[in-house]
Amino acid sequence: MVKWNTVLVVGAGASAEYGFPLGSGLMEEIRTTLSEVLDGSVNPEFIKAANIIGISESVLKDNANIPLTGLKLAPSIDRYISSHSKNEIISKICKLCICWHILKAERKSSIFYDKISDDYIGGEIADKKWLTYLFKGIVASSTPSDLETFFSGLNIISFNYDRCIRHYMLKSVSDYFNLKEHEAVEVTRKLKVIHPYGQVGRLKWEDPAYAKSTANFGADDADTVARAYNEIITFDEDGSSLSTTHTEVKGLIAAAQRIVFLGYGFHEQNERLLTEGISPKCMRIIFTAVGMHPQVWQETKRIIDQRYNSDNTHVSTEECSDTMCRMSSLIFG
Repeated sequence: MVKWNTVLVVGAGASAEYGFPLGSGLMEEIRTTLSEVLDGSVNPEFIKAANIIGISESVLKDNANIPLTGLKLAPSIDRYISSHSKNEIISKICKLCICWHILKAERKSSIFYDKISDDYIGGEIADKKWLTYLFKGIVASSTPSDLETFFSGLNIISFNYDRCIRHYMLKSVSDYFNLKEHEAVEVTRKLKVIHPYGQVGRLKWEDPAYAKSTANFGADDADTVARAYNEIITFDEDGSSLSTTHTEVKGLIAAAQRIVFLGYGFHEQNERLLTEGISPKCMRIIFTAVGMHPQVWQETKRIIDQRYNSDNTHVSTEECSDTMCRMSSLIFG
């Protein structure tokens, strides 16, 4: 049980530590896939997934060159989709590409779990990343014998489409407490992880009520990719289907005593989603500012202090893993 009511706000920089592509890298991977569509070398599962969402192979080939060329000039894939929102085919192709590459990145990530070998592919590499330090921090602040409240006091808001957090925590709970998988599932289900823009399908163990929208971690078959397409929204799409989720997000921020921003970019739209219409007053805030010019992070700190009514904001210019390790006492103490 975490002592203080703590919210982790997770952005792309946090998933990048596990091998997920950041904005420019993702667009390059998408361009590679589109090139493969045009030269006929693309994975057949991608063509099948396009067919499932209503795009024939001929339509896919006829339109692939448009984003292949345009993405070279785009600041982000979301912005490109927004700019082409009136062209349904282009929007659908790009969104399908996002799901395709996120699912492939899950499989390639350092925390992909191979049940046959009963180990993580990443081994010790994965153990030096921020999720491990988060788990250790929870253990250190909890009563180990009380599994019912193990994740109490911790909520996570992830602006990423991947399922790294829940996937990692299930295996960690199982290994640390020597639990069978179904026992670890009961513990891990109590960890609240909210994805304001959706995720590439719920993991199969998460909630039986969502069986039709589930996907194994790292699965990249056509049916899974097509289901994932229907489970995410880009920032310019109608988010009314997630309005309840957005209300819940604001409730978590309003009640938070401590907020930790990991690999998060403070984009204005996301900030409105977090704080518009509420007046949070947080006792302590920590945010990562990797690669930020000092003037930029100082201005970001000033805005955070004002927006979140905080006078106790800490800036870390280190990666998420080092931040979670070195600032553990500030987060959990």
